[in-house]
Amino acid sequence: MASGIAHLLCPSAFESVNRMAFTDRIRAHVLINGSIEAGLGLALLNSRTRRAAVAATVVYLTYFNASLLYRL
Repeated sequence: MASGIAHLLCPSAFESVNRMAFTDRIRAHVLINGSIEAGLGLALLNSRTRRAAVAATVVYLTYFNASLLYRL
């Protein structure tokens, strides 16, 4: 959750990483990814949503890594 909030508070710190995975609208990708990460972090804290949050985290990490590998 802290990483997601950091994306929103200081997006420039995450632009270089996102630039490796995405070609355009880098700032938008940073803010979207930060929101997703913060939401996943919150969902992981709640035992009622944890199982779905774990599955969503796996999907999110797969998507981000696939985007990165596609660009390499």
